[in-house]
Amino acid sequence: MKHEEDRLYKTVIGKSRLEMPFSGLEDVVMKRIDREIAEQKAIKSYVFIAWFFFIVGALSGIIAAMIIPMFDVSLFGLELRYIAVIVQVVLFLAIATQFDSLMNHTNRLQMRSN
Repeated sequence: MKHEEDRLYKTVIGKSRLEMPFSGLEDVVMKRIDREIAEQKAIKSYVFIAWFFFIVGALSGIIAAMIIPMFDVSLFGLELRYIAVIVQVVLFLAIATQFDSLMNHTNRLQMRSN
């Protein structure tokens, strides 16, 4: 009786094996996982670089907007203080839109990593 049960278990276990769709499935899955990990690291470094250049550009623009009115010269018939106002408005819009974009990218990155 015990011998028949062992044979029955062996046949059931033998039939329960799952055949892989193709032989390299594990390799394909591991390569894809490695590629996604590499992409995540690259995205993190790109977001860091974006923040760095955003801060450098914003500070440079603010300094330029503060220095421009100090010169008493006209450009294209306009005084530099009027040009400074135009530069400040453009700078404000650029900082606001880029800051919002960077915050969205940073938040998405943090959501992916959690």
